[in-house]
Amino acid sequence: MTARRREAPAIGRRIIDPAAVLDAMADATLVIDGAGVVRYVNAAAEEFFALGEGHMVGHRLDALLPAHSPVHAVVAQVREGGGTRVEYDVAFENPRMGARLATLQASALPEVQGAVVAVLRA
Repeated sequence: MTARRREAPAIGRRIIDPAAVLDAMADATLVIDGAGVVRYVNAAAEEFFALGEGHMVGHRLDALLPAHSPVHAVVAQVREGGGTRVEYDVAFENPRMGARLATLQASALPEVQGAVVAVLRA
């Protein structure tokens, strides 16, 4: 896939806001940059982690999840190798949300060097 900018699609005369589309999704979605900093979360991610956007965006992923979480390794592998990786029954845990299992799909975001999109399905 080549890097390219797309115009926002429209339905009739209304422009579709990509953020609104992502917020409508039931799966938690995060974008993590090359330095491990969370740059975007949708509404489902706020619910999943029991934290607001302001407590996640701009903070490192390791502030959300313990260092031993397998999520860090999956994100690093995708960042280094590109493509997509899916892991099932991944444990997510922090004091606020407790412990839960989810499927993790991590995909490289080619338009942004080192960025990874993580989608969590509980």
